[in-house]
Amino acid sequence: MNAFLNNMSHLLLASALSVLALLPLRWAQAIGSGIGCLIYRLGRKRVHIARCNLQVCYPSLSDAEREAWVEQSFREAGKWFAEFGLAWVWPASWVNRKIRVHNQHLFDEALAQGRGVVLILPHLGNWELLNSWVSNRAPFAALYKPLESDWFERFVMWRRSRQDTVMAPVSSGGVRTIMKCLKQGYVTAVLSDHLPSTKAGVFAPFFGRPALTGKLTGALARANHSVVLSATVVRKPKGEGFELVFQPVDGLHDADEHKAAEALNRAIEQCIALAPQQYQWMYKRFSKRPEGVADIYR
Repeated sequence: MNAFLNNMSHLLLASALSVLALLPLRWAQAIGSGIGCLIYRLGRKRVHIARCNLQVCYPSLSDAEREAWVEQSFREAGKWFAEFGLAWVWPASWVNRKIRVHNQHLFDEALAQGRGVVLILPHLGNWELLNSWVSNRAPFAALYKPLESDWFERFVMWRRSRQDTVMAPVSSGGVRTIMKCLKQGYVTAVLSDHLPSTKAGVFAPFFGRPALTGKLTGALARANHSVVLSATVVRKPKGEGFELVFQPVDGLHDADEHKAAEALNRAIEQCIALAPQQYQWMYKRFSKRPEGVADIYR
């Protein structure tokens, strides 16, 4: 019975996303902003997490400034949800008209080297839109975290892979798939600010505080000595579209996993600086900590 209800809820969710895809982007984002505001007012646990994260990462903000950032981050997260229709339903040519690219020469030069490209993505703006832009220019593969609902998992994979994107789960088999793609010159994407398991990460500074940081991105970069770039899809106001910003990343090829993790977090911080209110601060980035370091969420 629970499985049936779960699948029905995801069916309704998929239907809602398809309806939102019929709306002008500005209207869909306005609806999403309203949903985010509602969650901000009702979701006490997630709001608390966002407040704690911002207090640690941006200590110079006043209480009023911090609270305004928290509310805006929930509104932006709501817009991200409402944009799934755009990312998954709209034709790629329509999606790409909404994207203005900065530093495309970095992407073109990296692709021309033929050693594969690793793109670092933060949970900021709308990273889903990268699929349409990249897959229109190069073979593309991405790691993803499997979903709990089998039905919704199939729906999401169907929409994400509609442009021949290779979707690989975060597992030993999925990593082997990504490694193989890199050797064939693919562009690959990793949401590198996920909290890894203790065995899969090392502690490295993130906004000056130790955060468990995944070793996988560095391992992918070293496997084929692939070029590493960060890619950030920032939302423009009033439904005007998005800015895709590529930035160079140094230090990910270091054999020292701690130094590579430090380089990774510096790159993510640089991405967040582009639009800090569009980062998903409601994620417990510091939930795992070294012995003796206080829990910021208590």
